[in-house]
Amino acid sequence: MTAISNTEQLRRQTLDLLRFPLAIVVMLIHIWPGPDSIEPQYPILKLICSIISSFLSGQSVPIYFFIAGYVFFYNVEFNRETYIKKLKNRTKTLLIPYLVWNTITLLILIIVTIIGDTPIGQQVLHPNHTGINLSLKNIFDCYWVFHGYIIGNPATDNITTPIDGPLWVVRNLILIVLFTPVLYKLIKYLKHYFVIALCIIWFVVCPYYIKNSFINQMISSVLFFSYGAYMSIHKRDMLIEFGRYFKCSMLIYPALGLLYVIAIYVYPDACPIIKRLNIFAGLLFAYNLSSWLLHKGYCKVIPILASSAFFIYVSHVLIIGRFSTLLNILVHTHSDIQKICYFSILSVMTIGVLLGVFYLLHRYTPNFLKIIIGRR
Repeated sequence: MTAISNTEQLRRQTLDLLRFPLAIVVMLIHIWPGPDSIEPQYPILKLICSIISSFLSGQSVPIYFFIAGYVFFYNVEFNRETYIKKLKNRTKTLLIPYLVWNTITLLILIIVTIIGDTPIGQQVLHPNHTGINLSLKNIFDCYWVFHGYIIGNPATDNITTPIDGPLWVVRNLILIVLFTPVLYKLIKYLKHYFVIALCIIWFVVCPYYIKNSFINQMISSVLFFSYGAYMSIHKRDMLIEFGRYFKCSMLIYPALGLLYVIAIYVYPDACPIIKRLNIFAGLLFAYNLSSWLLHKGYCKVIPILASSAFFIYVSHVLIIGRFSTLLNILVHTHSDIQKICYFSILSVMTIGVLLGVFYLLHRYTPNFLKIIIGRR
């Protein structure tokens, strides 16, 4: 492979290279269970899930928001005309895919619920409840925060996502984009002090004093979007700024990951702070590693994989449950090894099928694909 020496090309391709693995990380987090939910008789599985939680959980989404903030203000003179142009563009790249995928998920839920009482439905689809209540409020909830009222299955947890769970990121991003003129002024005049203030709130206040998960998510979203925006607005070169901490990030990120694994077993109360530290270290680690691999010519951006990232991100939750039910029939899960095999097979199946579907859409219905993934 050819090494990349052009700075602008390296900066752009580094961001492109990150897209696919970040989507895969989110998918793996949704497939493999959290360590707290694993029973004591499966110690090896718990260790693997602890490692996955330590190194992968919570890492992708902050990087997504950072990239979004950086790209939004990159190389533009932000004014009223630019803002309107950006809004029109984000309608295509964010709002339309957001509405399309939530609608697809809603239709699937309705179909699954209606046929849930049939023999096939009970064996394969296996919904928990039947009955549809298509009131306007219940339909709106599907596009904002899905509580399950539409199928008579109200959630008891602190729910923060629309019906297609991963799209909470897009929802928050749409809200942030609407208020970018305010953010721009704050970042331009307060500079890094504004980002530092958000960091303090995120590190100190959110884990212990803000119990509402939606507010926590929004603060995290605004923080990392603002961090990326700060880099663009004040002309900070990520290759230089992040590159200064290359060696540190290569050491600190794994060290904090291992510390988190230990804390899960020894001192769980320390996990929120360790995880937040590692999320920041993970941002530097991911960017530095990607740019280094490209610069040295050890890897290159594969366009179809980079393009498939959003598709995988928004669609994987639609098939994981179905695949899991079918796989339970074929794979016994009575031991550590069997459970590990089960989740490994489920991961490979999901990636393979989604890449296959994306390829078919890309080849035979490219215009439709552009609409549902928000590509120009």
